[in-house]
Amino acid sequence: MVALRSASGDENVAATGESVGDEASTYKIIDAVGDDVGGINKLKRQAWIPETEFQRITLTANAHETALDGGRHAKRDISLSNSKLSAIPLDEAWNGVTRLVDAWLRWRAQVVPPKPTGKPTAA
Repeated sequence: MVALRSASGDENVAATGESVGDEASTYKIIDAVGDDVGGINKLKRQAWIPETEFQRITLTANAHETALDGGRHAKRDISLSNSKLSAIPLDEAWNGVTRLVDAWLRWRAQVVPPKPTGKPTAA
């Protein structure tokens, strides 16, 4: 993901390369991708990863029991004990986020035209 950060002038693409480490970091990447596609709900509709996997990543990132520093939000009302879903192990979450980013970059290559580099092209 470091290559993405250095090769792109795009803020959303760069953000996917900056967030690595814990459960909340997985969701920072999802937030960046969601911003690029028009929001989290539109991202979910893309179905780049299964809905249950998306939900488990979200729950794990937000739950105060699993995420470092008590989750992504200051509220402690998001809890694994209140959910029918189980937490997703960090390695599985990263696997899902990696697949999501891969699908998003492929989508982006089709939807977003490349920015001109300013270099003349040979005719």
